Amino acid sequence: MISEADGSLPTQLEQAHRRELLSLLTEKVRFGEHSGPLLATLPRYIASFYRLLVREGDQLTVPTF
Repeated sequence: MISEADGSLPTQLEQAHRRELLSLLTEKVRFGEHSGPLLATLPRYIASFYRLLVREGDQLTVPTF
């Protein structure tokens, strides 16, 4: 966990952290029959989770790296 010297969480991301988060969000994943960056598949993942919660579906589909 990243913390400041006084033990609190930082209020701003350092450039290196931003770069790492961006690289994660642009990582190519497969989601069912589709593939693309993780950021683009997140809405499909959320929709799959929603369908499971409201019992419109019986399977949660998750992105795979």
